[in-house]
Amino acid sequence: MAKFKYRAVDQSSSIIEGVITANDEFEIEKFLREQGLFLVDAYKISSIDFFGVPRIKLEHLFEFTYYLQLFFSSGLSLVSGLLSLSNQKNKYISHLSEVIYKDVSSGLSLSSSMEKNKRIFPDFYIQMIRAGEKSGNIEKVLGDIMDYINWQIELRKTIRNAIFYPLMVLTAVMGLIIVLFVFVVPKLQKVLISLNVELPLPTKIVMGLGDFFKSYFFIIIIFLISLSVIVKFVHTTKTGRLVIDSFLIKIPLFSNFIKKINYSRYFKTVSTLFSAGLDVEQAFNTSAKVVTNTFISDKMYDITDSILRGETISKAMARTGIFPDFVIQMVSVGEKTGNFEDVAKKISEVFDKEVKDAVKRIFAVIEPLIIVLLGFVVLIVMLSVFLPIYKMLGGIRGR
Repeated sequence: MAKFKYRAVDQSSSIIEGVITANDEFEIEKFLREQGLFLVDAYKISSIDFFGVPRIKLEHLFEFTYYLQLFFSSGLSLVSGLLSLSNQKNKYISHLSEVIYKDVSSGLSLSSSMEKNKRIFPDFYIQMIRAGEKSGNIEKVLGDIMDYINWQIELRKTIRNAIFYPLMVLTAVMGLIIVLFVFVVPKLQKVLISLNVELPLPTKIVMGLGDFFKSYFFIIIIFLISLSVIVKFVHTTKTGRLVIDSFLIKIPLFSNFIKKINYSRYFKTVSTLFSAGLDVEQAFNTSAKVVTNTFISDKMYDITDSILRGETISKAMARTGIFPDFVIQMVSVGEKTGNFEDVAKKISEVFDKEVKDAVKRIFAVIEPLIIVLLGFVVLIVMLSVFLPIYKMLGGIRGR
């Protein structure tokens, strides 16, 4: 038995789509006929699918876009190109091509097919393809999409690099602390007690922490896992996401980093969508969707509303109170000169550079803090061991 995604027609000629488990298409056709439906087509859902939709990485989306541009530039028909691409070894590209091929070959436009598969294609992608179809400039639009996706991939690498190193070092430090207090300190405890001397305060603290970690180690692990699950669940709700994201942009060290990443995404998307020929409402609304911080995203939607009410872009942005002065000034100049698209691109480039600078500043602050924390922990443990020994030796000399 396997899962199939099917399309069928009812007696009123309406298209019905769904997912069914069956041995083959003949079994599906028989089952649907009993329901008063007529099978149009069906295909097996790949094991990489999630609820019938493959999860696709940006790298795969970039590769798929490259092939689409190649079809248009070489004069190959889209249907023929997609059919040949569906036999690719890359299972993501193959499955994606198969899905689009079935729609396009049945008469749907490329953008309409992508609209049907929203969980695969981002909103900006669909909007740009639609604009390219209307303007007859689909080849250039696909090139712009590739540039944009490549920029997203590079930005994601920058973010990962920013997060990976501090997390790796902090995890190593926490692991060392756990090993010290769960395994090393309990063994030293027996030795220190056998010295028969009054234990100093650092030793009592370390021994107390050792007993605590040893007794409640699994409870602490369960608590941390539960806390992580709760935070993730809360973040799936709109109110919870807003509360968490509002808190994150108030953390001194990470506030600028988070803001600059989102500002860069916003202005890069605005510039790209304007270049593709989208109207103001589509360009600004779609750009607001790529902003990952809910607090900032809500402000971006406010900008769209203000512009649609007749305000200038610069005034709408100034009203939010979240942008630096130089951004408002550059946008104002861009509006007056009729060059807003290029100005938005330059603003994005400025924030791209500042994201990298922010990463360096984070490293410059976190690295010594972690070293100090590690040194402090080691010092306390060393004092807890050597102070009782020193006290015992002092007692022997006194005799």
